[in-house]
Amino acid sequence: MSPMKVGFIGCGGIARVHLRAVRASNAQLVGVADVFENYARRFAAEECGGGVDVYPSARELIRLARPDVVHVLTPPATHFKAVLDCLEAGCHVLVEKPMATTPAESRALMEAAERSGKLLSIDHNNRFEPVICRARKIFDSGTIGRLVSVEVDFGYDVNRYPALLRAGSEKSHWIYKLNGGPLEDQMAHPLSLVCEYLDNVKRVTTCARNRGVLPAPWDD
Repeated sequence: MSPMKVGFIGCGGIARVHLRAVRASNAQLVGVADVFENYARRFAAEECGGGVDVYPSARELIRLARPDVVHVLTPPATHFKAVLDCLEAGCHVLVEKPMATTPAESRALMEAAERSGKLLSIDHNNRFEPVICRARKIFDSGTIGRLVSVEVDFGYDVNRYPALLRAGSEKSHWIYKLNGGPLEDQMAHPLSLVCEYLDNVKRVTTCARNRGVLPAPWDD
C-alpha cells in the first residue's frame, strides 16, 4: 500500500510538530503552501531538507500535489475557507483548533464533510495524552460508577509565546483578533476534555477576568 499523501496549508511554528507526526506515521508530505511564500520556502528547505514542493496557494497545492489529507495550520480566521476548499476537492482534513470562529461556520464545515464523505478532524491533541486515554478507559469500564461532573484545570505559561506580550501585539497579532483573544485560542484544550466525557452539553456560561498578565482588557 502506498503511503498517505499529506499537504500542509500554513508553515508557522506548529507545522514542525505536524511534520514530526507525519514522519512517525510513515505518511508522505507532498507539498506545502503559505500566504507568505517565504515561510513555505524556508520550512521546505530547513525542516524538510528541500525535498518538498512549495505551492503559491492552497488551491494549487490541492490541484497539483493531490494530497489525500490536508493539515490546515493557519490562523483561525482563515480556517473556514481553507477547510471548505479541501473538503470540496475531495481531501480529508485535519485542522488546528479552533475549527472555526463562529458556530455557523462550524456547522457549515461539518455539513460539508458529511456531503463529501471525507473525514474532518480538529487537532484536540490533549485527548490523546496517555493519562487521558487511561482515564477514558477506566470511565468506559464502568468501574467508577455514574459520571456526574467533569472538572479540568489547564494552565498555560504565556512566556512560551512571547509574541503575545510585545508592545502593540494586542493591535496586530492574529490571536487578539479572535472573539475571545488568547483565551479563546487556549480554551479549546480544556473544553475538548470536557466534551470527551459530556457529549450532550446544553448550556455554556463563562466567567473571565484580566489579572494583568495580558494587555488590558483581554481576559487572561
